Amino acid sequence: CASPVPRLADVAGEQPAEFPGAYYRQAAAGGQPVFEVDPASSLIVIEVRRGGTLAHLGHDHVVASHDVRGYLAPAVGRADLYLRLDRLVVDERDLRAEAQFDTQPSAEAIAATRANMLDKLGAGAHPWAHVAVRDVSIEASGFRMNATLTLNGSTRAMDLSPQVVLSTGEVGVDGRVA
Repeated sequence: CASPVPRLADVAGEQPAEFPGAYYRQAAAGGQPVFEVDPASSLIVIEVRRGGTLAHLGHDHVVASHDVRGYLAPAVGRADLYLRLDRLVVDERDLRAEAQFDTQPSAEAIAATRANMLDKLGAGAHPWAHVAVRDVSIEASGFRMNATLTLNGSTRAMDLSPQVVLSTGEVGVDGRVA
């Protein structure tokens, strides 16, 4: 969920070094509508499902961020979102139930999964995930977005088809990607 920002202040908080905050400050100063992501109203949920020949040895997991931040400039079809990897949470009970996972790993298993995940993601060297949307179009089936995800020093392209709800003073985006 995002709310409009009449004038963006210089961000004093943590963010990726390459985050294009200056672009959004300049756009807002020029009168362009810019929305700031509200971390308290936003949630990113990633369902990690086990598979393969060793699937019976593992658990399905839910990884979530309650701390996504960033900006949207809907008039130009642009958005940048970021989150710190070390703030990700693993296997919250309510999110596991929502994902229809019928078991709950122990606290020790959750801690080990989280530590392993942060290691595999290279969170020490690359502490941020950054999603950049640069092309938004409206088609008969709804919104289409071309985005990139930068994670662990690598950038990967994604095509997204989220549900977008525009209302006075807010933009809501809900979608899934495999």
